[in-house]
Amino acid sequence: MSYPELRPCTSHAVHVIAWTEGAQSSVISEQVNTHNEVPDVPTDLHVNYAEVDKVNLEWHAPVANHECVEWYVVCWKGEQIESCNNSTDIQDLITGLAPCGEYSLNVTAVGADGSSETSHLAARTRTQAFNDISILEVKSSDSTTLEVEWKAPTKNSECVQEYKVCWIGQETGEEGCMIQTRAITKATITGLISCVNYTVNVTAGGALKNSSIVSMPVMTNSTLIQDKPAIQNLSLSRDSESNITVTWQPLVEGMMCVRSYNVCWEQQSQPEDSQCLELPSSEDHLTISGLHSGTTYTVEVSAVLVTGETSEIIREDIPISDNNDRDLATFQVNPPDVARGPPGFQNEEHSTGKGRKNLVLSEPGRSPRGPEFISSPGASNSDSALPPAHAHILTSLV
Repeated sequence: MSYPELRPCTSHAVHVIAWTEGAQSSVISEQVNTHNEVPDVPTDLHVNYAEVDKVNLEWHAPVANHECVEWYVVCWKGEQIESCNNSTDIQDLITGLAPCGEYSLNVTAVGADGSSETSHLAARTRTQAFNDISILEVKSSDSTTLEVEWKAPTKNSECVQEYKVCWIGQETGEEGCMIQTRAITKATITGLISCVNYTVNVTAGGALKNSSIVSMPVMTNSTLIQDKPAIQNLSLSRDSESNITVTWQPLVEGMMCVRSYNVCWEQQSQPEDSQCLELPSSEDHLTISGLHSGTTYTVEVSAVLVTGETSEIIREDIPISDNNDRDLATFQVNPPDVARGPPGFQNEEHSTGKGRKNLVLSEPGRSPRGPEFISSPGASNSDSALPPAHAHILTSLV
């Protein structure tokens, strides 16, 4: 005799009695167990409630072969923790978790003949506020790149979702931002301009709130170095019998690295009378007036870098003709890194441009060793000042 409707993993009492006419035997009883089956997977796994350090997990028994379940294995795994519990109930309280933690939760039904497949769930503990980041510093830099690094908040850093890194150039106004994940506490900022002062800001972002901004000023490295060229296309032009205009162009990649320009000039016959003038970096020319006829001048131009160092000095000569010689000469100097032949002169007039103001003597009579005058916006030179007795002869021509 068979009983196909019996469930697996169940126990049954079987009683047998023999009957005859008018009599029956005593009862014979036997305990019978149906065969075991592997339980099916637990269903409807969900979080009943979550706190900052605990999660209450709940599920339903398997639909098939639930009678075969002897216990459940509950496991969880986070960034820094992994553990398991055994439960004979259909719920379990997992404790000792971190706030804002994301955990993988698994429940498996275990029977005498084996374990079910695993039911999976991802859950988070509740969020808590974190404090500010700290120790923002530059780890490395060059002329166009900054690598910055910071320390994560010391309290509830697990609640940080991301870091926002922003920068702005103080002189240029250029700005940008990037997002880093919680696991990355450094950033490489590229595409910057050399010799620019930048402010780097870092903020930690979370579900409840963001941290305060932590800022750090930093300057990108110079593309120019001491005793190397910082200017190009230096030209000396004769504007009149006693005037010359010095013109130059900065190296494009080093424009922000120049703080000022030094222009010096001297008669070759009297080098001890050398005069110099420092011009702001916005200038690209200087007109020197009141030079002596019949002599040759040496002009030197160099750049003072933001680091305080001085670039390579570019030096050229130009003759000042006698009063009877009305030919005006223009001299062009190639960039220092370009091979060139001996300097030469061209017999053509070179205009200084409408925007330049030349300081000249308004009276023709003057001492052969009289002072020389300069003109350039923003220029200052104590050596070029006239004695009080000669101050009235200084005029400005536009």
